[in-house]
Amino acid sequence: MAQKVTQTQPEMSVHEAETVTLDCTFDTRVSNYYLFWYKQPPSGEMVLIIRQEANKQENATNNRFSVNFQKADKSFSLRISAAQLGDAAMYLCALMEGTVTQTQPEMSVHEAETVTLDCTFDTSDSNYYLFWYKQPPSREMVLIIRQEAYKQKNATNNRFSVNFQKADKSFSLRISAAQLEDAAMYLDYMVYRK
Repeated sequence: MAQKVTQTQPEMSVHEAETVTLDCTFDTRVSNYYLFWYKQPPSGEMVLIIRQEANKQENATNNRFSVNFQKADKSFSLRISAAQLGDAAMYLCALMEGTVTQTQPEMSVHEAETVTLDCTFDTSDSNYYLFWYKQPPSREMVLIIRQEAYKQKNATNNRFSVNFQKADKSFSLRISAAQLEDAAMYLDYMVYRK
């Protein structure tokens, strides 16, 4: 096994304005990796809260969210300050290894057109997920679609679909009938899961 992420905390109740810490430990054999905390509210849409690069010594922060990244101890805890009702969610810790490459420049698209964004990846692992995220101007990153490596069928989500070619290590995103609200930066990530 190349990597492992473990969360052992049970469901918890927190009062507004309290500070809460969620623990995560990981194991990996590589030195260049990324760690992520995601939030999945009852609505089901997974949202990236914060990410930490292994080669950065300074802990990542994002408004009320901060991490305590201990590389030597292989721990990555999330701290939520001044808890709010909107924080009620399931929180997931993830590790990303491998290489993901997007080479497309900024592009202009007309409404109702179909757009394809290309992505290639490199991994020797067989148990992984691929994600496409959308980050509109001055907004948080939102998950739009994910593909599990073991699934033969390409993922779809309304106007969004993927063309996942496992053997070719490619993962393109297709946006049908483009709309104004599709204007955003699109990012592709690979995450390993046990």
